[in-house]
Amino acid sequence: MLAGARNKPKKLMELMEKYKNEDSILVYCGATSMENEDEEAWMSTYNLLTWKPVIYAANVAEGDLADDGESNSHVQAVRKYAAEQNSEIFVICAEIEEEISELDYVNCLDTIANYFLQKTLCSAQ
Repeated sequence: MLAGARNKPKKLMELMEKYKNEDSILVYCGATSMENEDEEAWMSTYNLLTWKPVIYAANVAEGDLADDGESNSHVQAVRKYAAEQNSEIFVICAEIEEEISELDYVNCLDTIANYFLQKTLCSAQ
């Protein structure tokens, strides 16, 4: 067995201990600055789920979707948290998604086109 391979689990444990949060969860490197590029490169060789970027979804009512959740205090809280974590957020309305999924193909395209047309017209005012 190669000496480097023998030390690999030890190095991983050291880095996991170093970059875990208060809940003992390994934090994503985008939210944590690693001390050097060697550590970052070494850590990226592992396919750890907790080391992957995070995207937050904010499910809002149809009325909150028009301004992309800007008037919704909960969306603003998620935006702030995501920014602190160097992560992204997108705003969706699951109710609209469900309605679209139940349409046939032609009606689906027509509904989506009308939605974006209305959104464009509202933002132009």
